[in-house]
Amino acid sequence: MGSTYFTAAYFSLMKTNKEKFKMKECEQVDLFFRSCFIFAIQIIFVTVIWVYALSGVTVEISANLNITFFFTVLILHFTCMPIARDGIAMLKYVLLHPDEFNHPISAFMLGVFTFTSMIAAELVCMANNQSKTKVSDAMVSAIGFSLIINLPTIYMNSIEDFPSKGAVGKLEQTRRRKSKDRPYIECNWLINLIYVLISVFYKCVFFYFFPFGSSLVPFYRSLYGNVYGNTPTVVK
Repeated sequence: MGSTYFTAAYFSLMKTNKEKFKMKECEQVDLFFRSCFIFAIQIIFVTVIWVYALSGVTVEISANLNITFFFTVLILHFTCMPIARDGIAMLKYVLLHPDEFNHPISAFMLGVFTFTSMIAAELVCMANNQSKTKVSDAMVSAIGFSLIINLPTIYMNSIEDFPSKGAVGKLEQTRRRKSKDRPYIECNWLINLIYVLISVFYKCVFFYFFPFGSSLVPFYRSLYGNVYGNTPTVVK
């Protein structure tokens, strides 16, 4: 499990770590709400970039630029994958072990934050590439997105006295999801549905096909323009 502010807050919500680090209830709540604030900053950043990118869409037929698009998204994808897997592991663990947390719903939300921020960043990176006409602009954009996805880690490392980051470790699943004798989290049917949808999306879509989005999007837009006569600006 990678060490970020989200994962540190997640492990801090465990009953054993609360006793180990002698944390108060208000400190756990503070960690969760700070995580909400960091997640909000990430989403605001990618939303602004998304809106800006949609205003300058081009159909780029330069081979050099399309190769750059693919590899910048691929590198970002390799960065996002382990963090997204951590998010899924967090979701599954709290689903199967809600009795180990003081606030299992809050812990589940931290897993959602971890996974969703990666998906949003990579999607918007692909959309943002469609407004780039220079290789250097695409590379700088990818570096900016890597900073956005690493914001929880950057913030955690900026805190001098933060003992909770030492609580981050490995999550060992000792129960099965379909086991009838396991304790159930509040709104179990909804939490289980969200976990299944996220897990299926990761395995069937995100893991294999996201890096090809930067190549498929301009291809789709070109075909759309040929059919409806509304092709975005073509850059040679």
